[in-house]
Amino acid sequence: MFLFSLFVNNLFSQPELVITNLKERNQKLIITYDILNYNQEDLFNVYVEIITSSGDIIKPNHVKGDINKKLSGDTDYQIIWDLAADNVFINEDIDIQIGADMSIDLSYFKYSSLMLSSTLLPGMGLKKIERKKTYLILGALGYVGIGASVYFYMQGQKSFTDYEAEKDPVLRNDFYNQANKNIQNAKIAGISAAGIWLINYVWFTTKWSKKKNESTFGFNKKLRFYANYHPVFKNPMLSLTYRF
Repeated sequence: MFLFSLFVNNLFSQPELVITNLKERNQKLIITYDILNYNQEDLFNVYVEIITSSGDIIKPNHVKGDINKKLSGDTDYQIIWDLAADNVFINEDIDIQIGADMSIDLSYFKYSSLMLSSTLLPGMGLKKIERKKTYLILGALGYVGIGASVYFYMQGQKSFTDYEAEKDPVLRNDFYNQANKNIQNAKIAGISAAGIWLINYVWFTTKWSKKKNESTFGFNKKLRFYANYHPVFKNPMLSLTYRF
């Protein structure tokens, strides 16, 4: 049986590699596939691997078609693998895996628009060019800082109002100290939030500059995903072995 494994990267909304047809003809394996759920700036480097019964990974040498090149998301892509040229023969000792590494074409983005999105939500620009939702933690921390600053400021104003209205000297002193403490906490939270925005700007600009200066698109193997195939032809179900 042809076995294709599916591993879903849960860090972002994952594109899909879908095998739509698979057949063997004249000792050539023909794989037809679609790339779905993609963004226009996504680039994919599709590859095929075979896994022996002992767990060894073999990369086919005699393949052609839509493989080992920069591809945009689309349908009806095709890979043709010359089984005979690679000494691969049909039996039951081999699994086949088709997958893709992913990269981003920055020409679809404008620095100014990404900076704007990073201003509205720290980490958003980084997420768009890195495809990692973890960068949005910056936004969460930034707005938590703003919320904390507003909360402590309001509490400080309330304590100061109580201080002005209180006649008891001891209580007046307590309210005064509490007001100062809350105002100080508001300043600390506000400065921390501003620091998050600054870190966000510096981090994004550094990443953007590095990617723009790259001479080629670097495919990120951490953004690797695989196709899951259910055979179109239930009988016979082919399998392969590799002859060393």
